[in-house]
Amino acid sequence: EFNLIISDTYPITEEQIPFEKRNINTIKITRRGGGENRISSDLLVYAVKKAVRHIIKTDSKINLFMTTSTYNTYKIVTDSFMQSEII
Repeated sequence: EFNLIISDTYPITEEQIPFEKRNINTIKITRRGGGENRISSDLLVYAVKKAVRHIIKTDSKINLFMTTSTYNTYKIVTDSFMQSEII
């Protein structure tokens, strides 16, 4: 089981993660620069895709915590999760 924490438009703090999920394997991905601006980020999407590939190889459950723009969320889902059968 893994937590995948993706901070894009706002940071995600440990207190926002359910207590029972705080001590499991966690991958954190944060978009650098831009702050609260809602912009598309191919680098962020690529970093998530790499993390998802790693987690899928371990055959683990993914707990997803995200503060991403609508567009980045769409790209993450289509590029990382919908393609998971061929990764």
